[in-house]
Amino acid sequence: ESSLLHLCEFIEDCEFTMLSTQILHLLGELGPSTSAPARYIRFVYNRVILENSAVRAAAVTALAKFAAQCPSLRTSIMTLLKRSLNDEDDETRDRAAMCVKVIEEAMAKNPYVPPPEDAEPEEIPEDKPVEDDTAAFVLLEGLPMSFDKLERSLKAYIATPASMASADPVTVDALPIVEDTAADIAAASGIDMGMDVDVALGVVPAEEKKEIVDPAADVYAIPELAALGRAFRSSKPVQLTESETEYVVQCVKHIFPKHVVLQ
Repeated sequence: ESSLLHLCEFIEDCEFTMLSTQILHLLGELGPSTSAPARYIRFVYNRVILENSAVRAAAVTALAKFAAQCPSLRTSIMTLLKRSLNDEDDETRDRAAMCVKVIEEAMAKNPYVPPPEDAEPEEIPEDKPVEDDTAAFVLLEGLPMSFDKLERSLKAYIATPASMASADPVTVDALPIVEDTAADIAAASGIDMGMDVDVALGVVPAEEKKEIVDPAADVYAIPELAALGRAFRSSKPVQLTESETEYVVQCVKHIFPKHVVLQ
């Protein structure tokens, strides 16, 4: 638990979106099972107020996981989630709307009854959802297949006229089975996804002619820089801003015999 608190303090001043989202995911997975889950709610909700859209969406999901696993916190967390229903980001707003709907249904079906104030510690029941809790099932249970497989399976289902004419509800069991793609096979086989999937699976791809583009071509087109000659090396593009910002800036360094040009 002390490690989680250190991570909570870390994301207060973290400027890296990926780190913040991964820490929020970890808090959502481990925080509800600690001895005092409520202590982490403030740190998670601060990210909803102060961060960019990607971190806000991750924070909403983390809050929903706290509500799904801790029925005693649902009323308080619902108040926080409803504030994100008007978020300017579509992803954050959609996640909040889905979580609010699911948790409201779970609260109506299985309302939380707090123990008496004078109850002994051993008489207080464990703060966990019931077996048929809707919120725990939707927000905590993983899908039986990947999103890519689900999409391809649904497309195959829609393409079948008999299935679309049926009045039966669409369930996972009713969806047709689709074959794994090369990426799925590679992941299941433990093949490094950094290398080409076809090469990893022993498939020899057809040779393709690739057009070679000089990275310094734009520099040569500038008359004021024509006297510098030809660049003998150009670096790979370096991101100067995060990909989530409104304006994305990258820099390429071109090395000339006596000059360095930053594009």
